[in-house]
Amino acid sequence: MFEKILVAIDDSDLNDKILEAAAELASLNNGVVTIINVHQAPIAPAYPYDVTRDYVKTVNEGLVKDSTERLEKAKNIVLSKYPDCQIKLQSLAGNPADRMLQYAEETAQSVIVIGSRGLRGLKGMLLGSVSSKIAQLAPCQVLIVH
Repeated sequence: MFEKILVAIDDSDLNDKILEAAAELASLNNGVVTIINVHQAPIAPAYPYDVTRDYVKTVNEGLVKDSTERLEKAKNIVLSKYPDCQIKLQSLAGNPADRMLQYAEETAQSVIVIGSRGLRGLKGMLLGSVSSKIAQLAPCQVLIVH
């Protein structure tokens, strides 16, 4: 039922729980876990400000490097408990909810596993949340881990 499991990670404390839930689903269904991290879209030089192209390149390379390191760490966490788990890593740039939804649709994922940030009150109403948007618009089932 859940052969393709997309697990979204960020820099939150919920990552271990999210990764474990995804790996357990994969082990029960002989599935493949794709761990995804969406980092900020690359920045462009801001004319006429004193931002050099080298600085912009350095910032953009840092965003990709941080995302790649986060993904490798997540992969190691999963493999330490589920050594036979099949894992793919995907680093994307842009709006987290939009990019995850796009990736899930393009790759025909069976389920998206994502954490809940727990935005409440006015902030939650005004800003919404990535997990809320994904739950509403996903092309597949969604598991939100608290």
